[in-house]
Amino acid sequence: MPGTRAHDTDAPKTVFRSDRICRVNGEFYFNTREGTQEGPFETREAAEKEVAAYIQRMMLLAKPPAERFEAPASREPIPAGPVPVGAAERSEAAIFP
Repeated sequence: MPGTRAHDTDAPKTVFRSDRICRVNGEFYFNTREGTQEGPFETREAAEKEVAAYIQRMMLLAKPPAERFEAPASREPIPAGPVPVGAAERSEAAIFP
C-alpha cells in the first residue's frame, strides 16, 4: 500500500527508482520522464550512452534560448562595409583548395 499512515510519520522514507532501460524482443529501449520510450538499441551500452545524451539535450533545452548556444571565442568579427573585389574568391580558395 503506497503512502504512509498517520502513525508511521517517524518511519524513514525510501524512494525507489526503476531502471530506465528495458529489453523488448531482444532490443533495448529507455523510458523518459516525459513518458516516451526511446529506441531501439542493439546493446544495453548503446542505450546507456543515448540516455546520457538525451539528458544533456533536455538540460540544454531547459536553458533560456540566449544561453543555449555560445559563439566560438576564436571567430573573427565580420568587417563592416563592402567586400573588396576578389575577396570572395580568396576566401573560397581557402575553404575549397
